Formats: sequence, structure tokens, C-alpha cells
Amino acid sequence: MKPRKVNENHLEQPVTSLKVLIFYASIGSGHLSAARSIREALLLSGAGQVTLADALPPRANRAGFTSLLSAVSSGLLPGIYTRAWENGSMSVLFDLSARFPWIRQRVLQSVQDAAPDVVVCTHALPCAILARQPARAYRLLAVATDFQAHAYWPVQGVDGYVVAGQEACDRLRQRGMPPQRVEVLGIPVRPQFTRQPVGIAITGGSGVRPLRVLVIAGGARTGPYLPVLPKVDRLIRALSDRPMDGVEWCFIFGSSRWLHRRAEKHLAGRADITLLGLTDDMADKMAWADVVATKAGGLSLAESFAMGRPVLILRRGAGQEAANTDIVMQTGAGMLVKSAEHLLQTVASFAQNRETLAELTCGAAALGRPNAANSIAAWVQAMGTR
Repeated sequence: MKPRKVNENHLEQPVTSLKVLIFYASIGSGHLSAARSIREALLLSGAGQVTLADALPPRANRAGFTSLLSAVSSGLLPGIYTRAWENGSMSVLFDLSARFPWIRQRVLQSVQDAAPDVVVCTHALPCAILARQPARAYRLLAVATDFQAHAYWPVQGVDGYVVAGQEACDRLRQRGMPPQRVEVLGIPVRPQFTRQPVGIAITGGSGVRPLRVLVIAGGARTGPYLPVLPKVDRLIRALSDRPMDGVEWCFIFGSSRWLHRRAEKHLAGRADITLLGLTDDMADKMAWADVVATKAGGLSLAESFAMGRPVLILRRGAGQEAANTDIVMQTGAGMLVKSAEHLLQTVASFAQNRETLAELTCGAAALGRPNAANSIAAWVQAMGTR
């Protein structure tokens, strides 16, 4: 039986009796994307009822609070944010957020309404709220959506964790999480990102086709991308001055309309360049590309790696993005580009000599976990029946 859509955040498939509530926080699109991926995998595997719930009230997004927070933390105060993310020095503010009545009551009410057997959190805030609740009638599980686990994930009162890799597993164990409660299953991505089509050979001269570069410069929210937009703007101006032989470009600007308009002014009509706004076929664009240039968000990286696409990271970023960047570079799945000129030089070297790109592609495929959502769904069902 196919899943029946009940409303935006609730899907039902009456095959088993397991009831799952998945919390995300709309402070970033990655948490929601991960939650949706887990929900879809659970429904396909026969879970009885799966509900999504946002830990933050709608007014937080309408007021632009989440976009402002993302921009300030990663763009204006990167050093402070990174230290706080790593060592938990802002735990007082985090605890205060978890006690805000308009957040805490929303989370607790969602649990009461859903009466779940299992609660899964893709963000630390609802997880911290629920970990403090005594005598729970449900299993509380956490799924980290970055390649490292920050200091605000609770280690007491959580029945199990899923993390992306061994680095995050080691971090949780160092903080006191029992090792038997931590599973290294990856970051969940949607099924369309599990495709890894056979690539076409790329040569720099008389070859088969040009190198294809996908530049992701925006998403549904502008805030998280603000720190990388100046570099993308400089890339646009550089390409308008000197087109690159043997390279095709696709830019995705999302909600960054002003930069989209600037790109159209300088690059519109070029056969080697495609300019897009919001798109719902990101997987198709990644399948088209040979390399992806983007910020170091956990979900964007996980989607790229699931398809075996290496990344050129536009900015090391702060907090989770800095940690993601370090792991990507350590594992050879991508590179950090320091400037627009550096990006152009790197792409030119790929177009002329594919060996370096081939090595990065192997690193990306090794780091990718295209079946993470299915593995997590199986784990959730197993935990729910214990």
C-alpha cells in the first residue's frame, strides 16, 4: 500500500503499529531534509505512523529570526561561534533556549498529541528538552546531521545516537555516551540522491565533453549562504571577463534573488552557463555535475557524496561547517578554495588533467552513504520494538 498523504507533516501507512515522531528545527533546511528522508524510509519499510514536528514556532521563521541567527553566528562571529560549538561554552544560553516556554511547551505538546513509541530528533534542542523528561513512555533517539557532533547534544537520557562517522562517535564517547548506544550509519539523504550514474570521461583537449561544475549559492533561506555570496559574486565577474574553455557551469541561487539578477546581467545568454533560482531537482543537477562548489553544510555535503560528487568548499565557515570542512579535507573528498581566483584555477586544472579530480571523486564515494536513511529507519524500528 502506498503512503497516504494526510497533511504537510503527517503521513500514514497502516502496516505495523509503530508510531514515530520526528523533531527537526527550522533554523536550517538540513534538519528538515534529514527528517523527511527518515520519514520516507520508515514509511517504505512499513512503519505504522510517522509524524514530523518543528521544535520552533512559525513566528520564529516569519520574523526572520532563524535566518538572522545563521548569518550572525557564521558570518559576523565565526571564531566565537566555532569555540562555543566545539566546547559548549554557551551551554547556559542553550539551556535557556530549551526552557523557553514557547519552545518547550510546543515540543512537549507535540509529544502528547502524537503519543509516539519512538521520538527521533535531528536537532539537539528538542532532544535536550525531552532528555530531561522523567518516566518517558517512548524511546528517545538522536540523528546528527553534520560530520561531527557538537557539545550540546545531551549524553544522558538518550537511548541511542546515529552519527555520520567515527569522529563524531569518538566525540560522543569522550563526553560519556555509552559506546553501545552510538551507531555510525551516516547522514540521511533522500532516495533521489542514491543514484550514482556512470560518468563520462573528461579530457582537456579533443575529448568527450567539457567539465561540469555545479555552484550552489543559495537555498530556501538566504541567511546560511550570506558568508559565501561575496566569493560567488567575484566568480561571476571573473567569468564575465574571461570564459573558460572546456568547462560548463550551472549556478543555483535559491532565494538570493539580488545575486541571481547580477549573474543574469553579466552572464545571461552564455551557452556554457546555466542560471537557476529555487529548484526542486537538485539531485538531477548533481548527477549532471562532475564537481560541486558549495558551502560546508552537512546535508549538502552528504547529498554530494552519496552521488559520488567531490566538493569545492567555498568557505570553511564556523562551528559545524568548520568541522565538516576539516573532515572532508582529511578524507580527500573535496578541497577548500580560498578565493574566486583559486576556484577558477582549480577548475582549470581539473579540465586539463583529470587525475586529481578522479582522486577526489574516489574520496567522495568512500565518504558517501547513499543508504543511510534506510539503515536509520531499520535502526529506529529495531529500537522501537525493544
